[in-house]
Amino acid sequence: MRIKAFSLIEVIFIISIVSIIFVVAVPKFGDNLSNANSLKIKNDILLIRNALFQNKNKQILALGTISNSDIDNIINSIITLSSSNNIGQWNKISSNSYIVWIDNNSSLEFTYDISNNSFSCDENELYCKEYN
Repeated sequence: MRIKAFSLIEVIFIISIVSIIFVVAVPKFGDNLSNANSLKIKNDILLIRNALFQNKNKQILALGTISNSDIDNIINSIITLSSSNNIGQWNKISSNSYIVWIDNNSSLEFTYDISNNSFSCDENELYCKEYN
């Protein structure tokens, strides 16, 4: 009775094809994760700015003023504040300043200026132009 099995050449051929696919695919997954984190941060910033703009328009129509508690509520409804330094996490550092972690070692500080209703970072910071 003869046992049917794969030959050594067939096994080596399959392993080499799988390893080539693995070598090509794995770096792309890492890039996708990095791009996803970057897009999440950019989306958070745009959502905050849009909500602040809508709130200012609402206050103008109602002839009211904008308070810091209103701003806190708006920003906290969009982002989740954290005490960790994980990529994409936001931390509040003062009454009107927030930092977001771009990577494990770098963060970007955003400040809300109530006088001109802006939520922006310092143009001199490394990543500011990319995320502003």
